[in-house]
Amino acid sequence: MNSVFKVSFIPFVAAFLAAAGCAHGDGSQGAVSSSAARAGQLSNVAVSPNDNMNAVLWMQTAAEYRGNSLVIYQSAAGKLSHVIAAKDHTASIEQGEMAGCVPGHPCANAKFKKMPAAIVLDIDETVLDNSAYQARLIRDNAQWDANTWDEWIASREAGAIPGAVDFIRAVKESGAAVVYITNRNCSVRSKNAGADPCPQREDTLENMKALGFPSLSGKDLLLLQNQRPEWGASEKRARREYVAKSYRIAMLIGDDLGDLAPDVKNLPIDGRFDEVNKYRDLYGVYWFQLANPTYGSWMNPFKGKDKRDFLRYD
Repeated sequence: MNSVFKVSFIPFVAAFLAAAGCAHGDGSQGAVSSSAARAGQLSNVAVSPNDNMNAVLWMQTAAEYRGNSLVIYQSAAGKLSHVIAAKDHTASIEQGEMAGCVPGHPCANAKFKKMPAAIVLDIDETVLDNSAYQARLIRDNAQWDANTWDEWIASREAGAIPGAVDFIRAVKESGAAVVYITNRNCSVRSKNAGADPCPQREDTLENMKALGFPSLSGKDLLLLQNQRPEWGASEKRARREYVAKSYRIAMLIGDDLGDLAPDVKNLPIDGRFDEVNKYRDLYGVYWFQLANPTYGSWMNPFKGKDKRDFLRYD
């Protein structure tokens, strides 16, 4: 998940979801009807703070969204034994770079062969469902900001993404470590001496516990943004490199391309597509991507531009 998500959503995806009832988890543009385009309807669409409506409704009400999430997690569970047994393989680009190897391919002399396997996951919109927070922003005609987001984290009200609890239980049963890398931000809430420097960690763990997620054991990790000074960016490369020093990263799961690959969040659309194509063999075995039409780094190419210019009509 991207560290800062905006409730402002692009009209072409809203139109697409309403018309077609599905979403593109890879961030590709949906086609609008040619009749609507010819009628010039899109030229009169104003970008409002709350045009995230259809995307949030899709996540909250569509059976298709639920089915998509179940497919991802059940497929990932089916690959657990394979990736755990493949001791000379890593799912991580960073770990491959450190060992001089290509992810998803044998690396005979890699040090990670002797390391315990870890399944690395994002949290927001990967295991926790924050659509209620986004729905409240729509209701209040508001946009995301750090204060309301932190209040939401403190409320511990996020739901579980379909299939996530069962998958984490399966990982625990497999003996692999569970590692969460999240862009939830560590920040002190109280000015009192001795205040918890990262109350967001406990809030997240208690929220997950209430939903039935297994508790973290001694070998499991939860790594938040700004938990260490060098982890200040939403880019997760540094944290995956930290994990790669002690674990063989056997699988990566997230809702954003940045949860799987480094240095992709500010690439242009074609560059992001190239990354997916370059590592296409990792998908469905070592990499698993959940659909998130509401926010993410896939929207970065549109910043400061007229999003209608990115629509495809054929």
